[in-house]
Amino acid sequence: MSISVIIPTFNSSNTIIDAIVSIINQTYKGYIEIIVVDDFSDDFECLTNKLSKVNFPVNIKLVIKRNLSNKGGGYSRNIGIKESECKYITFLDSDDVWLPSKLDTQIFNYKYGIILTSAVYKGASIESSKVLPDVVKSINEPVSDSLFLYSRLIQTSTFFMASDIAKDIMFNPSLPRHQDYDFLLRAEDKGYEIVQMNEPLSFWRVENDYSGRFLKKKATPEFFIEWYKDYKKYMTSRASISYVAKNIFSACMITKKYNLFISFIFSDSFSFFERLLVIKRILSWRWEKLKND
Repeated sequence: MSISVIIPTFNSSNTIIDAIVSIINQTYKGYIEIIVVDDFSDDFECLTNKLSKVNFPVNIKLVIKRNLSNKGGGYSRNIGIKESECKYITFLDSDDVWLPSKLDTQIFNYKYGIILTSAVYKGASIESSKVLPDVVKSINEPVSDSLFLYSRLIQTSTFFMASDIAKDIMFNPSLPRHQDYDFLLRAEDKGYEIVQMNEPLSFWRVENDYSGRFLKKKATPEFFIEWYKDYKKYMTSRASISYVAKNIFSACMITKKYNLFISFIFSDSFSFFERLLVIKRILSWRWEKLKND
């Protein structure tokens, strides 16, 4: 039994040690290969200095790779996937941490042909975090419905799969965001089942406000529209409507590009009935948000 843990990092020397320690503290004591892929960080020297001081147990091997220029998270994860020589591959973002039972639990529940994920703790600290999603993805639920219709969080640091599945899918290195959506949608399209466990096995550290996080990483309204056009083929009709009503609508409202949204939904991409469904979904979503706020 051998597991590769792929950690893409960019200017993360202040947080990566917590991630590394959470791997060392796993109850699983089989062979672990940690592949840190630095995306041409400014703090690379500091990063390597800190990693050199970590006392790794004999079952853990550390591999450090560095991109020759800034390439993004998807490209960095692909470097790690290609480098992996283990039976299983899992991912850990450099500012996240795993719970001690993460690997043991997923190994016990893993069946070949699936991508196994779990619920997560999300927040500024694990003490103040909440468990998401409230209801995990059901077995027969299309992953596009999980992500866009029901807003079920499926976070990259919970992914666990056979190595050959990761090598078959790979990440889209051109995407500034939605890399996890891309991976899951194409994996399901290729016949791999996405399974989400109820038990939270990872802590996703999120400290920024909603608006700032929503539009980070060059994710402009134009990006959301083009992404939708490329990936609509992987979505159910209900998921497609929900993506437009939530992601594209929100991006246009936050950036005050109201005319862009209007021109988009009144383009030939939508029928009259689909426009009505988008408007209905916007009103329903905003009403639920107002009630929850």
